[in-house]
Amino acid sequence: MELLEGQFPLGVWTDLRYEQEALVLNRSEELKKNTMGYVFKANGTLIVRDLAGWCGTPPIITDDYSGKWRLQGNILKIERQYWGGSFIQQWEILEAGSQQATIKLIESESRN
Repeated sequence: MELLEGQFPLGVWTDLRYEQEALVLNRSEELKKNTMGYVFKANGTLIVRDLAGWCGTPPIITDDYSGKWRLQGNILKIERQYWGGSFIQQWEILEAGSQQATIKLIESESRN
């Protein structure tokens, strides 16, 4: 599926927050230091800024992890690294606008 610049998921997404069972992502110009977020590139690669280790107690320290993604209808499939191994995830896209997207995690598998 060919996406146009500015269409979800292409670009930088941060300021993550949960609303009930969904995750809301906001478009940004960049990933700020020690904040979590995603950079989806047009070539199917992904950068995930996530916790640098197992501890989530402030102060939060993040690191960048590589991954890849593909879109099938309203399902976004992600394979990405994290400090403990890798995740394979499927997100259902509930809403997607030019500045905000709402997704629901429907499947997640961790591999060490």
